[in-house]
Amino acid sequence: MTDYSKSYDDYQQLYDGHLTLYTRAGSKSPNWYARITLPNMRGDIRRSLKTTSESEAIFEGKKLYLELRAKYDQHIPLDSLNFHQLSELYLEDRALKRRVRSSHKEYHWVIENFLNPFFNPDDFPTIHDIGETDIAGYFAYRERYWVNHSNTPIGAAANREPTNKRRYSKSAANREAIILRNVLRWARDKGYLGRLPKVEYPDHLQEPEKVRGGIFTETDWRRYIALLVHDIKRQPDPDKLRYHIMIVRRLERLRFWSLLLISSGIRPQEAKQLKQKQIFSRVDPATGHTFTCIDITKEQSKNGRAARRVITDNFGETYKYFQRYLRVLYDYDPKFIGDDKLIFPSFRRPEEPFDQMSALRRYLKSLNLHLDDDGAARTSYSFRSFYITKQLEHGVPLYVVAHNAGTSTDMILKHYAKSMTWTMRSWLTASAPNWLKNEIEGITNIEGPLHRPPPLDDDARLLEHFEGQKATT
Repeated sequence: MTDYSKSYDDYQQLYDGHLTLYTRAGSKSPNWYARITLPNMRGDIRRSLKTTSESEAIFEGKKLYLELRAKYDQHIPLDSLNFHQLSELYLEDRALKRRVRSSHKEYHWVIENFLNPFFNPDDFPTIHDIGETDIAGYFAYRERYWVNHSNTPIGAAANREPTNKRRYSKSAANREAIILRNVLRWARDKGYLGRLPKVEYPDHLQEPEKVRGGIFTETDWRRYIALLVHDIKRQPDPDKLRYHIMIVRRLERLRFWSLLLISSGIRPQEAKQLKQKQIFSRVDPATGHTFTCIDITKEQSKNGRAARRVITDNFGETYKYFQRYLRVLYDYDPKFIGDDKLIFPSFRRPEEPFDQMSALRRYLKSLNLHLDDDGAARTSYSFRSFYITKQLEHGVPLYVVAHNAGTSTDMILKHYAKSMTWTMRSWLTASAPNWLKNEIEGITNIEGPLHRPPPLDDDARLLEHFEGQKATT
C-alpha cells in the first residue's frame, strides 16, 4: 500500500484501496478530496468533495466511487458531459431510433439555435451544473431573444434584422420545455445525470394574436405572374449570360411553384416534399376531359392525417406546365429527373427542397407585392388562401373544397367566415326577385299613415307606444 503521509495531512482508504479520501498537506483549502482507481484503467480520477467534514467526505466519496464504477462497468464515459456533448449524443440516439423526420428537425433546430448557446460549456462545464434556477434563466433569455437579435446565433448568421418580431409564446416555451426535459431525462436514463431538475416555463406567457397572412386579389395575382413571365423572357446582358441563365432557372422553379399551389390549394409543406411521380394526368372516359392529379401521402400531409388525391382546377393545364418545368430541370442536369426525385429541389443540394420562403419573399419585395392592401405579408400560404376563396366564389361546395385542400369545413369557416358572406352573395340573394316583390307590393297597399316604430332599446317608450295603440283601438 502506498504511503501518502508526506502528501496528505489526513487520509483513509476504502474499497481495497480503490478509493482514497484525503486532505492536501500544506494546502490553503481544508476540503476533502477523492482519488479513485478502477480495474485495468491507467491513471486515476481526482475530485474535490467540497466539504471539510470527514463524515460527509466519506459519504460523498463512497457515492462518487459507486457511480463511477457503475459507469465503468456499463462502458459509459466517466467524465461528466457538458450540454453540447450530451445533446449531440441524444440527437444521434434519436436519429438511430428513426423518429419522425419533421420532429427530429425541430429538435435539432431548437437544440442548436437556443439550448446549446445558452447552456454553453463556459457557463456550464458539466450537465451537473444545470439547476432549476438556470432553467428559469433560459426561458427569461428566450423572452428577450429577438430584442437583442444581433447577439444571437441566428442573428449573427443572418446578418439582418429579425423577421420574427412576435412575442415569445406559451406554445413555443412548452415545445422547448418538452425538448429540454426529454434530453435531461435521456441523460438520467443513460446514467449521465443523477437527479432530474424540474423544467417549467413561466406562467405569464400567453399565446400571441394570430397574425393574418397576406392575401392575393385576382388583380395582384395576374400582375405577379405577368411580371414573373416578363423577367423569365427578358433578354440577357451578353456580359452576364451565365448569371442570367441561373436567375431564369430559379424563376422557372418559382413560377411552377406558384402555379401548382394556386391551382391545387395544397400546403407549401406538402409541395416541398412532392416527388415527380406524384403528379400525373388522368382522362375521364365519360367526358374525354384530362385532369391533373396530385397524390399526397399520409406522411406528407399535415400531422400525418390521411393520404388524399388532389385535383387541380384547370383540367390538364397544370400537368402541361409540369412537363415544361421538367424540361428546365433536365436542361440544367439530367440527374434532377426521376420518379423519386424532388419536384422542387435545391440546385446546390438536390436531395433537399429549395428555400421557397426566402425565394418568394425576395422576389415579391422586388415587385413591391410583398404586402397586401392591409399591410399583411404575402407568403406561399397566400396562394392556398386565394385558391380556397376562388373555389368558394365559384360555388364549389364547402366540403369539396375542404377535402381537396386537406382541411376541415370548420377550419375554412374559421379563417374565411368574413369573406365567405360576400363571396356567396349570389346564393344569399337568389330568392330576392320573388319574395321582395311581394313584400314591396304589400307595403305599398297599406291604407292609412305609416308610423316609424320607437327605438327598441327604450323599454319605457316601447311600453308607452303599445299602451297608446290599445287606447285608440
